[in-house]
Amino acid sequence: MCGRERRREIVAGGARPRLLSLLLFLLAQLLFLLAQLHFFPLQLHSAPLQMHSSPLQLPLLLNEHSAKARRCAVGPPKEGVEEVLERVMTTLQESGMVAEEDLVEVESLYRGLARSPLEINRASREELSAIALLSDFQIESIISYREKHGPILSVSELSLLHGFDLQTAELLSCFVVFGESYAPVRTEGAFSNRLYLKYQLPLGKGDSTLLGPNWSLLIKERMEYHLRSGVKLLCGVVAEKDIGERMSASRPFDNLSFNLSVEGIRVGKRTQLSLLAGDYKVRLGQGLTIWKGFSIASGDAPLSLYKRGREVLPNNSSDEDNYLRGAALWGRSGRVSFMAFLSRRLVDAKINESGEYTSLQSGGLHNTLAALAKRQTMGEVTAGSSVKYNGDSFIVALNAVARRYGYDCGVKRREDNRLLLYNGWNSAVSLSYAAAIRGAMLYGEVAMSHNGAIAALSGCGFRPWRGAELGILCRGYSIAYVAPHSGAFSTLSAGPHNQYGADFNLLQRVGSGWIIKGGGSYTYFPWARYNIAPESSRVASFLSAEGIAGPFALLFKASELWNAGKNSFRIRTSAGINLNAGLHLRLAGNGAAGGGGFGWSLSGRATYGVRRLTLVCSALYFDAPLWECRIYEYERDLPQSYASQLLYGKGYKVYLYLAWKPSRWLALHIKGEHLGYLAPRNGEWQDSNSRIKLGLQVEL
Repeated sequence: MCGRERRREIVAGGARPRLLSLLLFLLAQLLFLLAQLHFFPLQLHSAPLQMHSSPLQLPLLLNEHSAKARRCAVGPPKEGVEEVLERVMTTLQESGMVAEEDLVEVESLYRGLARSPLEINRASREELSAIALLSDFQIESIISYREKHGPILSVSELSLLHGFDLQTAELLSCFVVFGESYAPVRTEGAFSNRLYLKYQLPLGKGDSTLLGPNWSLLIKERMEYHLRSGVKLLCGVVAEKDIGERMSASRPFDNLSFNLSVEGIRVGKRTQLSLLAGDYKVRLGQGLTIWKGFSIASGDAPLSLYKRGREVLPNNSSDEDNYLRGAALWGRSGRVSFMAFLSRRLVDAKINESGEYTSLQSGGLHNTLAALAKRQTMGEVTAGSSVKYNGDSFIVALNAVARRYGYDCGVKRREDNRLLLYNGWNSAVSLSYAAAIRGAMLYGEVAMSHNGAIAALSGCGFRPWRGAELGILCRGYSIAYVAPHSGAFSTLSAGPHNQYGADFNLLQRVGSGWIIKGGGSYTYFPWARYNIAPESSRVASFLSAEGIAGPFALLFKASELWNAGKNSFRIRTSAGINLNAGLHLRLAGNGAAGGGGFGWSLSGRATYGVRRLTLVCSALYFDAPLWECRIYEYERDLPQSYASQLLYGKGYKVYLYLAWKPSRWLALHIKGEHLGYLAPRNGEWQDSNSRIKLGLQVEL
């Protein structure tokens, strides 16, 4: 029997013979972690380390707001919080830490903390983790300090703890309160309502093939009410019509999402329950069974490899694919927390004459007859549960998820997908863990799908020397592992399967204002990928440096990717300067090499802010002759929107953005943009396009 036929036979049997090698792989990594702890013992309360442990690395970019943030240290934040929130969201957008559809959830998280700051001396480990600005190193440092030395009384005292410096502590002070005598703001009977409207109109000649009007409209509303018993009532609505989608009296919006939740119901002295009905997202473990929504972390920060976040989230996103619809129950009794959910929704799919689905459609755009014919044509049922034990310095959880489509699978079978296709129910169970040991963070998850295939990952984060932070992740996924809602770390768009690999990220603080980051990733694919033969490899690496020198903010980042014999290289550099009278100037350049060609872009941006008015002007020139050397460029956009422009060809782009906040509860946004081409692309001229975007934000 030849090697290829033998490999197919092993795969068809669920890859069970590889279970022993996978367990040995995990054991070897555990021994490696123990060796690291032995050679680099970490004491939480020796001389303070001057470093940024936050996975967002925001203090570097918020340096100019530290004076305003200091005023938030002794009570509820007032002045300066809006500026901090705006910079947090802008930083998240520019770095690509959070997808566009999740920005509203991130913004709601920080605004909620700004309105009702957390008492840092009473908060549990789970409550501190919900802040998301804190890394697990910092959380462990806070808890250990409280146990040994008592309450943290000021920003200055917090800055002396491991993993904190003055800038980090000042940023955090806008979302927490210190001391023992602080009386929290009374929230009983408090009501808040946030409404956001976004209108987009392309200019020029419209597309006659579209079914509806050539404009888009997005409406989001989020209401919250606090009862006297401590229970919170929350309600969210999202309504969206994309460009060209049909409108009618019975269905004015193509996408309509709604959810209603009740949180904090007390049952006895030890048990607390929460309920949600409508559209929501679920995130369990490290994502091997299910993970929908964002995980707040920079892609190049050491702790970005560790997923964390609230298990059940109301859906506030306009993404029509990434949510569940039904009911969820979660709560906690003592040290045990639990959750269960049930979802039934309709998804977009192409159904053939035999009553089988041949493809799943994503994107949620239904502005042509062909796309409209696939809209919500197939049912999907998903159910799951989780039980978690919360120890003093560790958590262990057992997770289970099952799903079924309404039709049998008729997708064309290929060498790379034949073991991922199934009919009827599929399911996956997993055991996940996380532990803080002597200042190091260990985490992982082992899962098995309904066909017996195994997927596992394990990682750690620790401080190997002064001012440094290191993250390591090892993973092994069988080709037969099936978990359609999985969001675990993977180098394949199809999710965690057909790969063994390791990743590391290293952060080093240099001097008083510079951060250097570097990392690499190696992935081995034992079986065939789409259009790629079996036994291929992928290697990626990056190096970046960013810092503030006086009024200047500088950034340099280089990355390289080698994938199955094809090599590509990207470089990004930018320099910004803050001038007097609220003026900020920024010059940035991008370069990409691949496919035997080289693409580049040069952009300039001026931002002027005075009182309640912000004005942004930007101009960009690009020359990317080949698809392999295309350029990605971030640009300022309306709130709750992420604008990352893909540039291919030779041309230019200009835009003007204006934000005006006439009062504390009202904000207006307008953006005009134009993209033009200066040369044909692949022998054909591309149409230039212009558009206007309007945004209205109301908060009561």
